[in-house]
Amino acid sequence: ALAGGPTAGDAAVERADRAKEMQLKKEAFRCCARGEAERLAEVLAQVPLDMWTKWRNGADKDLQELCVERGAGSEECLKVIFEAMGLTQEREREYFEEGTYVWVHRRGDVQALQATVKQDTPEEDDLILIEYWIGSGAPEYVDRGIVSRMPER
Repeated sequence: ALAGGPTAGDAAVERADRAKEMQLKKEAFRCCARGEAERLAEVLAQVPLDMWTKWRNGADKDLQELCVERGAGSEECLKVIFEAMGLTQEREREYFEEGTYVWVHRRGDVQALQATVKQDTPEEDDLILIEYWIGSGAPEYVDRGIVSRMPER
C-alpha cells in the first residue's frame, strides 16, 4: 500500500464495522416490531445518532414509522427513539389542589377536555381525581401524564 493510503487492515476494520452496524440495525428493527424498548435503548446507545436515524428496513420504513405502524405494543420504543433524539423533556410534577381547573388530554380526542380536580393531589401521586365539565359522569381517576393545569385568568 502507498504511504498514508488505505491498507488491507483498514478495509477489514471497515467491513467489520459495517457488519456490526447491520447487525445492530436488524436488532433495532426487531425491537421496534416486538415492543422491546429496553433492548432498543441498549442498541441505539451503541450507534451514532446520525447513523441510526437514516436506517430503513426492507419496506422503506424508519424506526419511528415502524413503531407507529405496529401500534400500542411499540409505544415504549417510540419513547426510547424520541429520548435518544433529544426530543423529549420530562414535565415537572406539580401539586394539584382541589378545585384546580385542568385540561385532560385523552388518547384519540382531538380536543382536550375541561375538568376540575376533586381532591388535593401531591406530586408523588400518579392518579388525579377529576370531574369533567361536560357530561354527568361521576368523578374518575386519570393518569397524571394526561393532565395539564389551565392558565389562571
